[in-house]
Amino acid sequence: MRLVTDAIARYKVRSIFFTGGEPSLYIRKINRILGGVDQARRLNVTVTTNGWFATTPKRTVDKLMSFSKLDSVQLSYDKFHKKFLPEGNVLNLFEACKKLKKRFSVVMSVQSPLDLQLVGPLKKIGKFTIGIQHVLPLGAAKTNGLGYKRQSFDKQVLFERCPVRGKIAYMPGYGFSACCIAPEIAGRGKPYFYPTPEKLLESRFYNLVSRHTFKEIGKKLNISEADISGENSSPCMVCAEMFAKAGRLK
Repeated sequence: MRLVTDAIARYKVRSIFFTGGEPSLYIRKINRILGGVDQARRLNVTVTTNGWFATTPKRTVDKLMSFSKLDSVQLSYDKFHKKFLPEGNVLNLFEACKKLKKRFSVVMSVQSPLDLQLVGPLKKIGKFTIGIQHVLPLGAAKTNGLGYKRQSFDKQVLFERCPVRGKIAYMPGYGFSACCIAPEIAGRGKPYFYPTPEKLLESRFYNLVSRHTFKEIGKKLNISEADISGENSSPCMVCAEMFAKAGRLK
């Protein structure tokens, strides 16, 4: 934990995102991290949640207030979450954020265009940003065949760049990396995780993903466009496939 707080201070981090698992289950640890940072009040802190705790207005407010610093709440919502998350929870979370003057938004992962029908009911709850992203064939989604289905490879993705370039992710048990899909790239090893931010920033991996398009990365790694799977037409997936094929970088 000290490693993380030191990195936040040393690099004068301005924004922190606590994501899944479920941050609301680790509030004490989050508060310890924030408590170890000087001038923590200047940080912009966001948590991503599945909204499980928002069963009543009071419980929702109490849970959000238990974070020592919180500026924004992002709710993960899709047809899978909908099975256990009543719309009442979404309303409670939205109203609690409004009451506590916290920003509120929803990020929705879609498996097919038909999933967009979930947007309508959400808009009736209130006015907030709804971000749409495709279900990536990673982890359990890959095992269960739940990734967004594509007919063919879209070469346009090769001209894009990493959508989170310039950011640093820390994953307990792994270390620092350039993004949250590094475990998928690494498989059972840890070739794209580094013990300190300095080691990450000095790495060839970080240099490639932070400065180049995927087409340029492919050329540098000697990965042929013809070898890329059709399902990997999103930035994160084409990146994961390229580095997985490349193996450990020198």
